[in-house]
Amino acid sequence: GDMLDDTWVLDLPTEPGERGRWRQVFPIGLLRPEPRTHHDASVVAGRWLVVHGGLLQNGARLSDTWRLDLTEVNPEWEELGGNRFAPRPMPRYHHSMLATSSGKLVVFGGHNYARVALGDAWVMDAGSGNSPPATRWRQAELSRNDPDPRAYQAAVVLGEYVLVCGGELQNGGLNDHFWVFDPADRSWHP
Repeated sequence: GDMLDDTWVLDLPTEPGERGRWRQVFPIGLLRPEPRTHHDASVVAGRWLVVHGGLLQNGARLSDTWRLDLTEVNPEWEELGGNRFAPRPMPRYHHSMLATSSGKLVVFGGHNYARVALGDAWVMDAGSGNSPPATRWRQAELSRNDPDPRAYQAAVVLGEYVLVCGGELQNGGLNDHFWVFDPADRSWHP
């Protein structure tokens, strides 16, 4: 089937016994992310929906990052990360992107265009509250102590740290190791 580019928000219940309610968001403007699949998305500071990477209908992989302010009455998509020649994560899908409590985005792992597992980590300050973000990607330096390249990993944020577990390695084997990534110094800890 065709890929979609619609945006929906789940308003969570505020009182016991209430049910959550889905509502569609209709961004204004012509600039918007292309329809995609296998991308990742996070909400930053309870305000911005951020979408990164993914796979287009024609099989092309993406490295773009988009932000939508969900507090605006008429939200408009904004592309983050500077110009297309600025350092950024390579096009990927099956990756993890999470937002820390201070508004830092972390992208890790996934597959590249040739379905090779990736092991790089990138950090971007996507904004916290009303502060203007420094929306450019910075890559973590690779070391021998980093996790093996992987895709399909489970990842969660705990405060300012990203916890990563499992995933599929390049050889198709599964991994059950647990890692902690610190976005402040862009380093991994087993």
